[in-house]
Amino acid sequence: LSVAVIIYDSVVEENDICGAVKAVIDYCSEHYGPLIYTEDDTLSLLQTSSLITGGWAFPGAATWMENILTPESLKDAERGASAKEVFIHELIHHWWGGYGVSFEEDEIWGCEGMTVYSTYRLVKELYGEEYAKKYYVEKWIDEVKQQDRNFYNRYPAFLERLPEAMKKQILEDNSG
Repeated sequence: LSVAVIIYDSVVEENDICGAVKAVIDYCSEHYGPLIYTEDDTLSLLQTSSLITGGWAFPGAATWMENILTPESLKDAERGASAKEVFIHELIHHWWGGYGVSFEEDEIWGCEGMTVYSTYRLVKELYGEEYAKKYYVEKWIDEVKQQDRNFYNRYPAFLERLPEAMKKQILEDNSG
């Protein structure tokens, strides 16, 4: 595994981003099979503008916002799970595909669901059960409770009456 880093050499080294890449490739290859979401067996890791929210997985490339690997971001306790895990999550997409793909019409276990769950499993292996529970399981429980309290989730007939933009936002929030 060779990684070329131009701008954030010290940040990458201090946070063992190369180790994270290796952990993802090793874990996912062992549990899910060889990396298939690449072109010509190469994977480029690209930093994008912070104007492009989050990270993305494309054939042959994984991207993340420029503020993910900053010292401030990596040390921000308010983010819960570390920014490094956002990076890990985007790499794991290469085993499950890009956002919006569902498996056999199953919206829960589409590529995003499988990537989130796989990230949880890897993080549990890397940092332990308590860490994974605090930053993943407890967060999921809280989000399900929030969705259950949402009026439009409890009464979907009213969701159909909303303007398209509002309906779309609620459905996007639920899909996360």
